[in-house]
Amino acid sequence: MSDKTYWSYAEQDQVGSLTLDVPDRPVNVLSGAVLEELSDCLTEISSSALKGLVIRSGKSGFIAGAEIQEIAELSDPTRATELVQKGQDVFIQLEQLPFPTMAAINGVCLGGGLELALACTQRICTDDPSTRLGLPEVKLGIHPGFGGCVRLPQVIGLEKAVAWILAGKTVVGKQAKRAGLVSQVVPPAVLDQAARKAVVKARKATPKGGLVSWLLTGNPLGRSFFFSQAEKQLTAKVKKAHYPAPFAALQVLREISSMGSAQAHQVEAKSCGALIPLQVTKNLIRVFFASEALKHQEAVKLGKADAAKVERVVVVGAGVMGAGIAGEFAKKGLLVRFADLSADAVGAGMATIAKQAKRAGRSGSKGTAERMMGRLLPTTDLDQLGQGDLLIEAVSERMDIKKSLFEKALPQLGEGALMLSNTSSLSVTEMFDDLPDPSRAAGMHFFNPVPLMPLVEVVVGEKSSPETVALVSALSVRIGKMPLVVQECPGFLVNRILMPYLNEAMLLLTEGATVASVDRVLKDFGMPMGAFRLIDEIGMDICHHVAEVLKNGYGERMEPAAGMATLFEAGRFGRKSGQGFYRYVDGKAEGEDAAVYTLVTGRGSATFSDDDIRDRCVLAMVAEAARILEEGIVESAEMLDAGMIFGTGFPPFRGGLMRYVEERGVGQVLAVMDSLTEQHGERFAPNGWLRKLGGD
Repeated sequence: MSDKTYWSYAEQDQVGSLTLDVPDRPVNVLSGAVLEELSDCLTEISSSALKGLVIRSGKSGFIAGAEIQEIAELSDPTRATELVQKGQDVFIQLEQLPFPTMAAINGVCLGGGLELALACTQRICTDDPSTRLGLPEVKLGIHPGFGGCVRLPQVIGLEKAVAWILAGKTVVGKQAKRAGLVSQVVPPAVLDQAARKAVVKARKATPKGGLVSWLLTGNPLGRSFFFSQAEKQLTAKVKKAHYPAPFAALQVLREISSMGSAQAHQVEAKSCGALIPLQVTKNLIRVFFASEALKHQEAVKLGKADAAKVERVVVVGAGVMGAGIAGEFAKKGLLVRFADLSADAVGAGMATIAKQAKRAGRSGSKGTAERMMGRLLPTTDLDQLGQGDLLIEAVSERMDIKKSLFEKALPQLGEGALMLSNTSSLSVTEMFDDLPDPSRAAGMHFFNPVPLMPLVEVVVGEKSSPETVALVSALSVRIGKMPLVVQECPGFLVNRILMPYLNEAMLLLTEGATVASVDRVLKDFGMPMGAFRLIDEIGMDICHHVAEVLKNGYGERMEPAAGMATLFEAGRFGRKSGQGFYRYVDGKAEGEDAAVYTLVTGRGSATFSDDDIRDRCVLAMVAEAARILEEGIVESAEMLDAGMIFGTGFPPFRGGLMRYVEERGVGQVLAVMDSLTEQHGERFAPNGWLRKLGGD
C-alpha cells in the first residue's frame, strides 16, 4: 500500500488492520481528506485474499466524529447533501468488502465514528470508562448522515434506534453489548488480539426481538402507531421551531423503515443536507466549540499535571451542594473526607450520594457504585479532617463561618493544600486574606444540581496564583466539568447576569404581570423554565441573599424588587418549603399560587405584551453582560455565552446571550435598550462596549 497521511495498513496471517491516526489532533475526526484516503485504502485491499479486516485507532480514542468545522462552513443545502453522500459512499464501500470487518473500539466512538463502525460486519469495544458509543448529531442541529439512520435500526432494532438518535444518547461498553451494538466487551490490553480473533468469524448483527417488538415495529400498522407515539413524546419535550433536527430525524426514520438501503440513504442525505445550513445548526456548533474551548483552554493545559496528582479531597458541608460535590470527586476516583458538624446532615448527604452512585452504577462497570461509596470517609469532627490535597467548603454563606473553617482546617491538611470555596457571591479575596498563603486559594463555584450542571466558575481572587487557577481549572475537567475562569466581582459571572433577569420578572409582577404569563413568555423564548419557576427551584432565601450582595456591590441599578424581601420574610422559599410562586405537592409544581398576589403589596394593574416581558427580562441580562465584558471579568463574549448556557440553561439553539444580540441586530437591541432606559432607569443603559459592538 502506498504512503498515506492518515491511515496505515498491516497484515498478519491473512488478517489485515487499518489504523487511523490523524496527525496533530488529540482525537481522530473524519474530514473529507480522511474519508477520501479511506476510500483509496479500501479500493487497494478489496481484492486481497483476506480472512478479515480490523479497523482500529492509533490514538487512545477511536473516532470522535466528523470534522465539525467543515460542517460549520457549509451554507448551501445542495452542496451539503453532496458531501454527506460522499461519506455514505465510502461507508457503503466498506460494507461491501468481500471479507468480514471488525471495528476495534476504545475511547470515544461518536457520530461519524460509530457510523463507520456500523458499516463493519461487527464491533468490539473495551470496558474502559472512557469508551462511549453513540450518534449525538441532534445536539449539533443535524442527524446522522453517513448511514447511521439506516444501519442502527438494523443492528439494535427500530425502537432503541429511534430513542437513541432522537436523544443523541451515548452508551458505555456494557450497555452497547446489552443492546447488541457490539459483540464483545474486553479489557483495553486485549482489544487488538480479541478483534483479530473474532473478525474471521464475524457475522452481521440482527436485532433481538419478540412478539411485542414485532407488534410495535415489525409491521406497517405497528410502525404507524409507534411513530405516532414517538412524535407525541418528542413534541411534549422539544419545540420543533427551536430544535428541528430530532423531528427531521424522526421523519427520516419513519420514511426509511420500509425502504431498501439505496433509497434510504438518499432520504437520509437529503434531510441532513437541508439541516446543515440552518442558523440553529450554526449556533449549536458554536456552543460545541465553546464547550471544547472551556475544556482545552490554556489554564487546563498548564494545570493538568498538578491536577493529576490530587488524591485526597476534604469537602465540608453536607447539604445538597456539598453532597453533590463530594459525590462528583468520589465518582472520579478521589478519596473524599466528607464532613459536617451535624450527624443528621452527614447521614442525609451520604444518602444523596448513594443515589448518585446508583445512577453511576447503571452505566459504569461492575462494582462502580460500591467503589464510589467506598471512597467516602464521613465525619462530624472538624478537628479530625486529616491530611488532604485540597479542601472545598459548601457551608452557610456567612463570611465569619467560612473564615473560621479555613483557619481550623489548614493546619490539619498539610503544607501546600489548596483552600477552595463554593461560595456563590462572597468575596474570595476577603475570605482568604488571613491565610498564611492566599495564593493557594480560589473560588470553585459549582451549580445545583451538581451531578447535572456542567459548569464550574473558577473565581480568581486578588492573590490567587496562576498556578492555583490552572490546577483548579484542570481539576474541574478531571471530574467532568467545564471550568470558566472569572475575575472576582460581586456575583461573579452567572449570578451577576442571572439576578437582574429574575429581579426584572419580580418587578413585572409588582407592576401587574402574572406569574403564568411571564413564565410562558420566557419558556417560549427557549429558557428551560420560567423566571418564577427558577426562583422556586433556587430558593427565595438564596435569591434574597444574592440580591442583597449585588445591591451592596453595584448600588441602585441592582436594587431588589420589594416583593423579594416580602416573600423571603413570609418563608416562601419555593419548592424546598412547599410554598413559592407555585403550589407544591410532594415536591412537584401544581400550578401558580394565587397567594403571592396578596403578599406583594402595592401591586399595579399594568398589562404587558409578550415582547415587553421578553425584552425587559432578557435585555436586563444583556446590559449586565456587556458591563462584565467591558470590565474584563471573563475572557470573551464566547466564554460569557458558554457560562450562561452551561450555568443557567440559556437556550443553546440561540448560541448564547451575546450571540442573540448579534442575530437580532445590535442596532435594534440598542434602540430597545435606550427606550427601556428612559422608562425604567439606568439598569438597561447600554455601555460603551455594547455601543462599540453596534458601530457607535
